[in-house]
Amino acid sequence: MFKKFFYIPADNPREAEDEYNQFVASVRVLKVRETFVEQGQDSFYSIRVEYLESEGERQSRGTKGKKPKVDYMEVLSTEDFQLFAKLRAWRNKEAERIGLLPG
Repeated sequence: MFKKFFYIPADNPREAEDEYNQFVASVRVLKVRETFVEQGQDSFYSIRVEYLESEGERQSRGTKGKKPKVDYMEVLSTEDFQLFAKLRAWRNKEAERIGLLPG
């Protein structure tokens, strides 16, 4: 998981908004935290985006074909992770039963 921060001025947000929108369209967003910081005419939005990198970013780093490691305990809620773990165990058992490698 990666993090990227954005500063978007409240009085003239257009250019920073465009950069932000292009970025979030290019990655798999996990979480966004937005905070408005009021400082008169210098007020701004501070935005933190947690994301998984895109295929293009992996290729540009020379890791084509490799998936990023995801800590699902960190990404999922406790309840969702418990369900995820049960489904993963079932998938592995089924794959073994029919003679396939788990995917």
